[in-house]
Amino acid sequence: MAVVGANPGSSIKTTVPARLDRLPWSRFHLMVVLALGITWVLDGLEVTIVGALSGILQSEHTLHLSSEQIGTLHPAMSPALFREQSSLAGSPTASVDERCSISP
Repeated sequence: MAVVGANPGSSIKTTVPARLDRLPWSRFHLMVVLALGITWVLDGLEVTIVGALSGILQSEHTLHLSSEQIGTLHPAMSPALFREQSSLAGSPTASVDERCSISP
């Protein structure tokens, strides 16, 4: 039985952690953990892609955007990048250059 101190001088006794440990692990739990893991990986990939592109977009030879403009553009960049890649990935006629390029 776990004892948790709520206020100095008083304690709460609970059996919740022990009861939770006894619950069965089902396919549902596995799917939730798998979905969270995939989401975590895709979020990291998205942040990496946007971080790499933001440096290029700030260059004087490209769009010369400020940090504030890139921060405003970030929510629109992510879905556009993934939509572009997913639409070209399955196309048998798309060349390698078309699959690797980022259109404005």
